[in-house]
Amino acid sequence: MDRSLAFKKGSDFEISVYLTLKRQLKNTLVMHDVHIPADPNPAQIDILVVRGWSFYILELKNYESSLTGILKDKKWVAKSDKHTYNVQNPLQQNNNQALKLMRALNDKGFTLPQVKNCYIIVPATCRLNIDVHLKNAVMTLDSFINLIKKSEPGEGDINKLREVLLEWKK
Repeated sequence: MDRSLAFKKGSDFEISVYLTLKRQLKNTLVMHDVHIPADPNPAQIDILVVRGWSFYILELKNYESSLTGILKDKKWVAKSDKHTYNVQNPLQQNNNQALKLMRALNDKGFTLPQVKNCYIIVPATCRLNIDVHLKNAVMTLDSFINLIKKSEPGEGDINKLREVLLEWKK
């Protein structure tokens, strides 16, 4: 598959997930493609979900066949459409994004909000070949929605937070 088709499939998956989350999660701030200012390297979050004062950082991987890796690996192996890709470890990527988000919010004067967790969202057809203890961090969209609906939102000045986060939206 050429890179432009792979990029389009990934972008389409992101938009589909974003729209589904917006529709399913009421009283929740759902943002797509959030750019976090960080020096020297800014971060980009595929989907940021803020429910009350609880943050969920989502990295989306549209690999229909499989995703293979362990926490310490820098690269994971993804398969889709009969192609194999070496991809950056999405869990390490998410942890880095979470750190940059917390630092950027701290720089804006916020007491560090709680990052409930970082999740990797994959299609329902994706077979996971990952460490057993990582299976709670890599899930389908339906599983993530159920998790959010069952969780209690944290408390804080969500209106001020919303203003800052929307400033970062490109």
